[in-house]
Amino acid sequence: MDLEQSSPQRYPGTNRTRARLDGRAMGKYDDACLSQRICSACLRSRCGGVPARSPFVRERSAAPARAVYHPRMILDPAEIASRAARPLEEKERDLRALVGGFDRVLVAFSGGVDSSLLLKVAVDELGPRARAVMAEGPSLPERDRADARRVAAQLGVELTVVETNEFEDDRYLRNASDRCYWCRSALVDALAPLAEREGAALLYGPVADDLDEERPGMEAAARGGFRAPLLESGFTKDDVRQLARALGLPIWDKPSSACLASRVPTGTPIDAGRLARIDRAETGLRALGFRVVRVRDHGDLARLELGPDEIGKIADAGLRARVVGDVLSAGFRRVAVDLEGYRPAGLKTLPRL
Repeated sequence: MDLEQSSPQRYPGTNRTRARLDGRAMGKYDDACLSQRICSACLRSRCGGVPARSPFVRERSAAPARAVYHPRMILDPAEIASRAARPLEEKERDLRALVGGFDRVLVAFSGGVDSSLLLKVAVDELGPRARAVMAEGPSLPERDRADARRVAAQLGVELTVVETNEFEDDRYLRNASDRCYWCRSALVDALAPLAEREGAALLYGPVADDLDEERPGMEAAARGGFRAPLLESGFTKDDVRQLARALGLPIWDKPSSACLASRVPTGTPIDAGRLARIDRAETGLRALGFRVVRVRDHGDLARLELGPDEIGKIADAGLRARVVGDVLSAGFRRVAVDLEGYRPAGLKTLPRL
């Protein structure tokens, strides 16, 4: 497939130009290539960028030339559901075969249980040809940074820390509904040159449960050539925890985490100071013994979402006073406890406060 080479054009969500994505720079590929980024395994198998068993499919368009150049990556939900229904042993076998089929990999590592399991399998299958890369910025909770370093050290894998530039992108800072797209695009920009230089495939860790919500960041990752081995193998969150425990990962039961920007209501601009006070407040609450914590930032008001089985602790006057003190000292002026407790995307279920 030949791409137009007239004036260079920015590829959506990245700083790379069309010229850098053509066959001259990346190796030849054909119309079946969904990501337009060819890993060494794909070059060997001539699969066109995505192996035949992958659940990644292209959304068809009446204008095929444009659809090829601007591929929109989607997932076949029926295929994922079918894979998710299989026994864990089959999923693990497929996961190891998929990861082991790459020459080299860079695992986008956040310190959560999903990316930790993916990294563990990559190290098992590829040894020193697997590396962990952590994007360090204001939106990454301090606890996750520490967990990432601890798990990488336990696995004996090199951890590379890169800086991303989402805080230089107004499209991210304005915190519209597509914020996650621009955040993940910044990760693509940071990791793509490293992957290209080392001839490595880019892997990250979404699972089947993530398809229950709108995830624009997954589209950006797919456009940037990331592969999602856990998702492609049909892993659910419960599967991840079960296998992580069996493989001896100490954070197998770590509560789900997310970037700190997810605590800020859509439409409220993001800034480093706002994220820092959220992180301070959540760190203080965990120090008091709460495991599942989200501090939702509503300006002067911090709305606390706690694990449903932990809300009752607030009835203790002494503990309640310490909670209030920690949150206020983090930089908020008022504190409220949400009696519904933590739920994913908790900001989307409430009117703007």
